[in-house]
Amino acid sequence: MSAVKIKDIKTTLGKVTICLDELASTVEERHSIFQMKLTPTTNDNFELISLLQRIVQYFKYLQDDFSGISNTTPAIESLLGQFAICSSQYNELYESLLDDTTIDIREYEYSFKRPVTSTKSVRFQESTHSSTNNNENRDELMGTRAFKPYTDESGDETISDGESFNASDNREMFAQHQQTLLRQDEDLDVLHSSIRRQHSMGVGINSELDDHLILLNDLESGVDDAGYRLNSAANRLHDFRRKAKENGSLVTIVVLTVILILLLVVLN
Repeated sequence: MSAVKIKDIKTTLGKVTICLDELASTVEERHSIFQMKLTPTTNDNFELISLLQRIVQYFKYLQDDFSGISNTTPAIESLLGQFAICSSQYNELYESLLDDTTIDIREYEYSFKRPVTSTKSVRFQESTHSSTNNNENRDELMGTRAFKPYTDESGDETISDGESFNASDNREMFAQHQQTLLRQDEDLDVLHSSIRRQHSMGVGINSELDDHLILLNDLESGVDDAGYRLNSAANRLHDFRRKAKENGSLVTIVVLTVILILLLVVLN
């Protein structure tokens, strides 16, 4: 197996790891949204589906790459172990999303199968057209499509060693540039998704605060009514005490007069 192919596998595994971290963050945020009794938006569901589709596509590319191995080495076994770990992490996150009734992800199920090594002769018996299309799709996704410099010359002319070296350097620089652009695009997508999720959570929190504000206004109104009633009762009690103090001596005289009359009647 060439060093270029091993490098491609390592690059793909790195991208899968980044996507799995993003998927874990997305799953955690969806659980938080459900705990707040909210519903993910259509854009959130679309971004999740796109992420699942991208991860499964990476897994298929890795499966194809490992299937073309003619002999196994410790380095290949280590990469296979990383592939199995990534697949296990994906299955755990996938199972945690099966209870989500707002989205259907059954078509993105993936089961890791240890690739069967094949000889080079069997590898070359595959359809040339299908292999070429798969490689072009993979290079386009990975950002490693070979760059062909423009030339005004036509035909099969022989080029010098220096020109061949420069063309190779141009292809390497272009591939690195494409990979850098792809990484930047992925970082921007992750940032965009995070901002959208934070916006969704902010809208949910704002709605919760509005509900709490309504409850606080009702509580404030109830406290004001209770205070008004207490003040009215206190005023009535104050008036009663004042009137009792002003008419207290008169009441005492009337009561003593009644008692005196009763005594005179009884003694006579």
